[in-house]
Amino acid sequence: MLSATTLACYGPMGVQPEDRLAAPVVAGIFFLDAQSHSTPLQNNQDVPVHAKITIEFSKDMNSSVPVTVDCTDSSNNPVAFDKAWDSIRIMGLTPSTDLAHAMTYQLNVTDAEDTMGFKIQITKSASATFKTANA
Repeated sequence: MLSATTLACYGPMGVQPEDRLAAPVVAGIFFLDAQSHSTPLQNNQDVPVHAKITIEFSKDMNSSVPVTVDCTDSSNNPVAFDKAWDSIRIMGLTPSTDLAHAMTYQLNVTDAEDTMGFKIQITKSASATFKTANA
């Protein structure tokens, strides 16, 4: 059992205070391939048009605060997604309709909040450019 001093200094399970106070980041953006394997989305040239996309965060996220995700095709047309939390650190995105074949897309995570109330820090990993498979 953890002592009161340990909990006060390090929090639950030995988490360092600076880790608890750090802004969350997008740890990765992936899609589920035909075998349901998680595959990096960035620069992928063969993403299925009906692929589920997952966004993994570095910290536990506040699921009651909306996550802002923008996705556009190469003609700058917005793409609609249904969003749902798969776990406290993973958000799933499913296209509202199939994506177009052989089209390049840009996906950006621009806002989210962790359970401590910290907004995400926008880093390179918060964006992904990808292309869908040919028909």
